[in-house]
Amino acid sequence: QRVHRLVAAYSRLAPRPLLNALFKQLLKQMLLGMSNADSDNTTAQQLKQKSLETRTLASLSLALIPCLEESSITLLYRVVRPCIEDDSDQLLQKSGYKVLEAICEYQIKWVLERREELISLMRTSLLATSASAKTSRLRC
Repeated sequence: QRVHRLVAAYSRLAPRPLLNALFKQLLKQMLLGMSNADSDNTTAQQLKQKSLETRTLASLSLALIPCLEESSITLLYRVVRPCIEDDSDQLLQKSGYKVLEAICEYQIKWVLERREELISLMRTSLLATSASAKTSRLRC
């Protein structure tokens, strides 16, 4: 929680190019964690660790969302969308919905421009939504 507040405060003060560079590194690490989790020779313990790392990075991204440019929000959405659609990792899905909830809260213009796509995502992911993710889903 403290780290989240620290990152949120720093993101409001940081120069935009630096913030975007840090955000792209965060996305890169999220993608690496998600892609490594898909490999066949990964043990259950490694999958659990990768999921935790990816959820932690998603949580960090929540602190940056209010200060990001639209292009960065689009990249973040593309990363979390598969998490939302996949019900194999319920905690990761919940994190994906939390990110989407923050996007809906802070990036209203972006949401309005893509509302049909977001409505479609909500419809198609309805059956795959875990019980723990439903609160964040409803807030979207």
